[in-house]
Amino acid sequence: MDWVSFSGLVITINLIGAFILTLYKLGELHLLYFYLRRGPEFAKRARAAPLAEHELPRVTIQLPMYNERYVAERLIDACVAIDYPRHLLEIQVLDDSTDESLALSRARVAHWQGKGVDITLLHRTDRTGYKAGALVAATPQAKGEFIAVFDADFVPPPDFLRRSLPHFRDEQVGVFQSRWGHLNQEYSILTRVQSVFLDMHFMIEHVGRQVGGLFTRFNGSGGIWRASAIADAGGWSADTLAEDLDLVFRAQLNGWKVAYDASLVAPAEIPVTMSDFRAQQYRWSKGKAQVVRKLLGRVIRARLPFLVKGHALFDLLNLTAYPGVLLLSLGSVPILWVITAHPEATRYLAWASIAFVINTLVGPWYVLIVLRQQYGAWPRALRKFLTVFPPLMAIAVGVTVFQVTAILDGFSGRKSAFVKTAKFRIVGADDRWRDKVYSPRQIAATTYVEGALVLLFLTAIVMGITLHNIAILPFHFLLACGYAYVFGRSIIRA
Repeated sequence: MDWVSFSGLVITINLIGAFILTLYKLGELHLLYFYLRRGPEFAKRARAAPLAEHELPRVTIQLPMYNERYVAERLIDACVAIDYPRHLLEIQVLDDSTDESLALSRARVAHWQGKGVDITLLHRTDRTGYKAGALVAATPQAKGEFIAVFDADFVPPPDFLRRSLPHFRDEQVGVFQSRWGHLNQEYSILTRVQSVFLDMHFMIEHVGRQVGGLFTRFNGSGGIWRASAIADAGGWSADTLAEDLDLVFRAQLNGWKVAYDASLVAPAEIPVTMSDFRAQQYRWSKGKAQVVRKLLGRVIRARLPFLVKGHALFDLLNLTAYPGVLLLSLGSVPILWVITAHPEATRYLAWASIAFVINTLVGPWYVLIVLRQQYGAWPRALRKFLTVFPPLMAIAVGVTVFQVTAILDGFSGRKSAFVKTAKFRIVGADDRWRDKVYSPRQIAATTYVEGALVLLFLTAIVMGITLHNIAILPFHFLLACGYAYVFGRSIIRA
């Protein structure tokens, strides 16, 4: 390849990466527009008037879990404590555990059965379909007209059912989703960053989709399904790792609506180790890629309003932001040589500048809104911003390699095991996980690629200084820090 061809290839890689990232940020900006324009109005009307006692329907709560010795009893007890008439509430503990967790669940179920609670334990020795398989097996046995789902790391509040069920007065509502809370938000930098990532999704994107009349997510836990909506949409399916996204899109394509109330919070435990964070993100990204592979054509062919279809496609395809960032990152190293040799090449990089400007505006805006809601007064939110935003940006770019690997894995159609996220019942600053079972044991292969990228971007920093081209220096510094953080915590299994 001659120098001209090489330069053209490098510029093209940068432009493609910048174009993908720009589209992603424009989609986020439009959701932010909906949120800012009508979010306060939505918040006022989101809380529905309570149902009278004679209006309360029969509800089944399903608790899918696997090897959750530290949190299984906490979840079961929290669901039993939900304020709802005993004769209208059924609890199904779907425990496929292979360790002593199963004995703990059995004992807790027997304890509550002895006190008159309608609670049963369903155990499968064959974990076919993983969580989705457990839901498929249990749902035909459910007595409830409505089915609530809570993962093992959740602690639903006592008023959860009484506040969520009124949304189903609208016969078209097939799903209700609550906002996820965070039991251990302040535990570490990693948990603080994750809480912001999640709240950007729940506080801004969910509200934006609701007020815009767009497709909204069911996030797999902390929500309720109308049993007839599950059946009408074709039921739970185990052919993706994102059974929640798969089912809620199929339901909305069939005309069902999703209700959301950001004021109803279902607290959950955030992963405390990089290994578990990686496992969770890998599973979510691979599952979403599988859903894209499965449903993209159906969404394209669906008779939907232009804006609804556009945002449905954006919601499915926004995972391409990770390949966009990776292309922009890798392309930013050889571009140093190209710009030095051919200064006129900078005019082709206008898209990269536009992407940088949009990201500079949208990213901090999202974070500031979330921190304002998390911490109240603006002075405290601004102080938190200074400590949270830099590591958030570093982690956002540092996870790119394993996210892209997960996406490619999902699009390939290759089946793989459901790697669960370990829960250690970590809530306070003094809680420890290192001496507990389920602690991280393996180092993912992509970790070594991340280590190599740390060296690459450190080299790029030196190159930029040597070539007197420091325009991209902040980006390379961010990349080096991000990959170093993810690599370091993965290597020491922290």
